[in-house]
Amino acid sequence: MASFNSGGTRERLLPDDGRRESGWLLLCIAIILTAAAMLLQFNQTQTRSATTHLHLDLQGRAMLTSLINAADEIRFITSDPGVLPALAELVDMQLPPFAADTEHAGQYQWQLLAGGCYYGVPGSPGDATFILKPGASDSGVYWYFNPGFSADCADLTSWQTVDEHH
Repeated sequence: MASFNSGGTRERLLPDDGRRESGWLLLCIAIILTAAAMLLQFNQTQTRSATTHLHLDLQGRAMLTSLINAADEIRFITSDPGVLPALAELVDMQLPPFAADTEHAGQYQWQLLAGGCYYGVPGSPGDATFILKPGASDSGVYWYFNPGFSADCADLTSWQTVDEHH
């Protein structure tokens, strides 16, 4: 469209149909999407490794389940979390996996260690060794696949565990 101003010169007027605003808007959207795509690679979470309890065989997972349940039972029956019941008490209560007539009978030799944990040595080679810490702040079920590994309730850094909080 053309228009004449008061001086008699011809002046070109652009229509007010929003073409210019649409162009700026599309340019801003393209800049935002490009920046988001480029920055998205920096906002990735670390991939989680495979869950470690899946490396246990069927009997190991059954033992893991029994020990998690036993930890809850032991916490329930003890009034002082620093004092754990003796193994004879757990056997008298028929608490798996400590009781002699359960499915785990004879598979593990259990000991109550001075650090406040139960230590289970497997009867057959290749099975995992278990530690149950039911009353401490770092309570949980721990296992290890080294048959000659010495047990220490205070240092469990090389043992595998189930993260029960997630």
